Amino acid sequence: MHGPTETCRQVCLFVESVITEMTKQLSHTPSDTCKLNGILQAFGRKFHSNLVDQIQKLQVSLYGGIQISMDLSEYKKVAEAFDDALLMKLFSSLQALCNLLITPAEHLSSVINGPELEGFEKNVVHDFVKLRVDYRRMELSRLFSGVSSTLTCGAISTASP
Repeated sequence: MHGPTETCRQVCLFVESVITEMTKQLSHTPSDTCKLNGILQAFGRKFHSNLVDQIQKLQVSLYGGIQISMDLSEYKKVAEAFDDALLMKLFSSLQALCNLLITPAEHLSSVINGPELEGFEKNVVHDFVKLRVDYRRMELSRLFSGVSSTLTCGAISTASP
């Protein structure tokens, strides 16, 4: 592992090219700029939503979690071009949740109850921990006794730390 995956690089190039082309086509008048901001905002949030959906379909090993973290750092850099504070907060929230995929099992309890995940619903946090390949083997469900969990694709979009 030396950086982001080839897929991540291709997605980043595509998103950057879309932003560049939209900016060229829709930044001639103040009215165009307003439309551009709205379009970019919607595109950026859909970009984030699609990443969340894809991550939630995975079963993740430690090395997979590290790779996701590297890719997510690249996606977040690209997301800065959208100039959308909420989108950046969503990416930061997703990074915090993805850190659960690489945290050693013996430290998960302190991370789950720590300040980085404060404000997240426990079922959202639990859903991300369930993505770990060691979830059953390490009996990580014990960290969430009494918490119901349903993996929902849009959970991160409504959760805010």
